[in-house]
Amino acid sequence: MKGLGPFRRMLGWVVFGNIWLAIGALLLSLQTNVILGRSPSLYAYWGFVFFGSWSLYAFHNVATLRLGGETAFLSARWVFIRSRPSLWNGIAVGAFFLSAGFFILLPWAIQQQLLWPGALSLLYVVPVLPGRKRLRDIPWAKPLTIALVWTWLTCLIPAGGSHDPLPLTSLISLAGERFFFVLGLALPFDIRDKDQDLRLGLETLSTQIGDRATRTLALISVGMSATAVLWNMHQLQYSASTATALWISLAASGLLIRKAHSRRPEWFFSLGIDGMLILQPTLVFIVSQLS
Repeated sequence: MKGLGPFRRMLGWVVFGNIWLAIGALLLSLQTNVILGRSPSLYAYWGFVFFGSWSLYAFHNVATLRLGGETAFLSARWVFIRSRPSLWNGIAVGAFFLSAGFFILLPWAIQQQLLWPGALSLLYVVPVLPGRKRLRDIPWAKPLTIALVWTWLTCLIPAGGSHDPLPLTSLISLAGERFFFVLGLALPFDIRDKDQDLRLGLETLSTQIGDRATRTLALISVGMSATAVLWNMHQLQYSASTATALWISLAASGLLIRKAHSRRPEWFFSLGIDGMLILQPTLVFIVSQLS
C-alpha cells in the first residue's frame, strides 16, 4: 500500500485487515433483530460477534503466513498482510481476548450454542485434518463452512436465543434465507483464488467445475435467498419495504457475481462482494426507520 493516498491506505486497513468482515457479521446479526421487530438487548453477544469474527480472520492470516503457499503471490491483499506479520499476531491475540471477555458475559445457554460454530471455525483455520489440511483447503467444504458458521452466528442464535424464540418452521425459513445469501457471496472467492490454487496444486470448487459453473451456483444460491424472502413475507410477516430492501441487496449481489472472474482486482471481491454483507443490513435499517 506504499505510495497510496491516505484514504486508500485507511481503506486497505479496513478491508484487508478484516474489519470490513467483522462489521458485516455484526450488522447481519443486528439485522436479524430488526427484521423480527426486537430490540438488540444482548449487547455482550454483539461484542463477541465483532471481535470473534475479527480474531478468527486475523488468525487465518497468521496461519496462512506460517504455512506459506498463497502468500507468495503478489496480490494486493497478501502484499499488505505480508508487510506486517507481527501486527497480525497482535490483532489476533488482542481481538481473541476481547471476544473471550464478551463470551464470559453471555448466558450459559448461548455459550453452549457457540461450541459447534466455534469448532467449525477452528477447523477452517487450523491445519489439523489429515494431510495438514484445513476445511478451507477442501473443495465444497470451504464455502459451505462459511455459510453455515455465518448463518449460525448472525441468524440462528439472535433469532432463537432470546426469551421469545421463533417457532421451528419460521427459524428454518429465516436461516435458509441467510444461508443461501452468504453461500452465494462465498462461492465467487473460489473464482478469485483459482489461478493461485492451480499453481499450488489445491483443489477448489472453481478448479473442479470452472468459473462459469461456480458463478451459476452462486446466482442460484442468491436466487434461493430471494425466494426465501418471498416465503418469509408470509411466514414472518415481512413488510413490503423490508422485502424490497432485501431484494435490492440480493440483486446487487447477483450483478457483482455475474462480473466475478479471476482477473478482477482484490478490491472487487474484498470490498465489493464482501460489502454486500454490509449493504443488506444497511438497507434494512434504513427502511425500518422510514416505516
